[in-house]
Amino acid sequence: MKRKWIAAVSVCLCLVAVGVLYTKGPEESPAPASPEAKQTEQPEKEKPVLEIEPAAFSSEEQHYAWQQWQFDYACPSGWESRPMEVWEASENQEASPEWGVELVPPGKEEWAIRLQGSHRNQNLGVPLQESVEIYCAGEKIGRLDTGEKEGEVWKLVTLDQPGTAGSAFQIFIRGEEYWPEGEKLLAGFAA
Repeated sequence: MKRKWIAAVSVCLCLVAVGVLYTKGPEESPAPASPEAKQTEQPEKEKPVLEIEPAAFSSEEQHYAWQQWQFDYACPSGWESRPMEVWEASENQEASPEWGVELVPPGKEEWAIRLQGSHRNQNLGVPLQESVEIYCAGEKIGRLDTGEKEGEVWKLVTLDQPGTAGSAFQIFIRGEEYWPEGEKLLAGFAA
């Protein structure tokens, strides 16, 4: 009786082993790519990069401070510098989540550039079209996001190291024509 049971188990194990080998088949290696396939493969694109040369602010440097947050900047010549509206914490509300200055070009009422510290990075506020890493002296210092809303180009620079400006520091630029001034400010912050 014992021999019949051992024989039955042995036959079953042999059938299982043969079944596994039969269904698995030989290892298949991928076929080499054809010349046509190699031509249609897309080369890996390099991420766009903006290289900034540091340039210290001029002697007309201004200082902004609110609570423990502060930064220095240079207002473009002829522009008006207005502090953003901020408020202290009260029983009914928290303190202002953003702080900084708005730079207004001559003859305009609305800001074109906003230098803003905050507790966290803000979004561009318009559909994103491009994002570029910013480097200075070979080191990544931030990111430049570009988008467009109602025909107007918006740019947002987010610095990786906000310093004493807050947990986050960003430069908002509303209008492509103001980018040269924004780029000068960025170079000053990079110095």
